[in-house]
Amino acid sequence: MSQNMILGIVALGAFAMVVLTTFFKARFEYLQNVELIRRGINPNENRIPRYLLRHLVLSIPGQYSLVFGIIFLALGLGFLIAFIVTGLWQNGHYMGGLAFSLASALGGTGFIAHWKLTARQRERALKIQEEMVLSQKLDLDSETEKKPEE
Repeated sequence: MSQNMILGIVALGAFAMVVLTTFFKARFEYLQNVELIRRGINPNENRIPRYLLRHLVLSIPGQYSLVFGIIFLALGLGFLIAFIVTGLWQNGHYMGGLAFSLASALGGTGFIAHWKLTARQRERALKIQEEMVLSQKLDLDSETEKKPEE
């Protein structure tokens, strides 16, 4: 396999990572807006300000496990496919690449399994966090109503 072919595969992989990252971020925001609409909240009017969210310290189990799982799984599978396509496995000198790709893929699978196993705790923590945010927002709304206008 020529050097230009390998560079083309690497460039295509880098482009695919950017496109997939953008896609998953847009999809997450879309699903978040759909959930807000389902609960009767206008997502454009009732955005929770960042200064309210930073005061809420609540550990959400498995919050980033799905994201890291997808990244590591895709990274591992991408390296594995590149390792097989380039034929580096045939001479046996680059077996570290095979080990790295399999470790990444298995690590990503572990992250996804952790995300799936902590689903109940995550739902409970998100419900508690939502109640905390709404109570703080209601407190701020009542404070602004109590201020006398000059």
